[in-house]
Amino acid sequence: MNFVKGYPIDKLVDYIAELSNENKHRIEYMDNHPDSIRFEIEHIAIDNPEIETVYVAEEDGEIECLFIFDASGAHTEVIGPFTKGYDIAMMQKLFAFALGHLIAHMKYLEFAINGDNAVALLFVEEIGAVLYEENYVLVLPRESYKMNDAPQVSVMEEHELDSVEQLFGRVFPDYRFNYYPETDVEEHLVQVTHNDENNVIGFIHTVVKEEFNDGLISYLGVDERARNQGLGSELMNAGLKIIFQHDDITEAYLRIDVNDMITEKFYENFGFETSIHTKIYRLKLI
Repeated sequence: MNFVKGYPIDKLVDYIAELSNENKHRIEYMDNHPDSIRFEIEHIAIDNPEIETVYVAEEDGEIECLFIFDASGAHTEVIGPFTKGYDIAMMQKLFAFALGHLIAHMKYLEFAINGDNAVALLFVEEIGAVLYEENYVLVLPRESYKMNDAPQVSVMEEHELDSVEQLFGRVFPDYRFNYYPETDVEEHLVQVTHNDENNVIGFIHTVVKEEFNDGLISYLGVDERARNQGLGSELMNAGLKIIFQHDDITEAYLRIDVNDMITEKFYENFGFETSIHTKIYRLKLI
């Protein structure tokens, strides 16, 4: 068994795609579309120029296990383990090999594990990672989408960015609002709704990914003083319209906390169905 850093991307893509076609291996970060997998691997490498992001255990030229590390954010995301086997000791050795090269760049690690993947769940528990949160990925296929108007919703104007950021901070205090002016006109789009004083009281952020035939509802939020007035539904209608106006899009998806049954019911009313149960684990290193 050899442990190596870096690996031919074609072999990585084929291996992950094969595993991801088995539902228990699918996670949001790496689905079963080869082009999407390649895109993620390449962009993780671009975002981490100072480190090697891929670590592989191989035997006789065949991949036995692999991890991908993305240290571009406030914490390091670990994508994996991807493996066809059940050798937890081998996974731990490969993980230790990777950390030996990366430890200086990390404070804590975050793993996104499919809730049906018993081997990966056992691995993260064996290394001492702690369950942090659980999410459902909900999917709306195009054939289940019904278009509705959203007369109170408009595209965010540049001068409204501060208002949206402030509202985002109140609605999602544990998260950071990311906005990319160079792409958020077409690929990413923020839409808003206002009160009678023309203040922003709701927003929805969508990401259209035509190359992967899907669209993401990143965030939807309404000021607590303006809830239960149907604004969330209008924002959702506007976001879905933006996504499905592209003919190549086959589905929209989003993520929610597994314990948020009210939000789950809200999205089910639009035709969303549970696709993946993801468990997020964290491991503190320093």
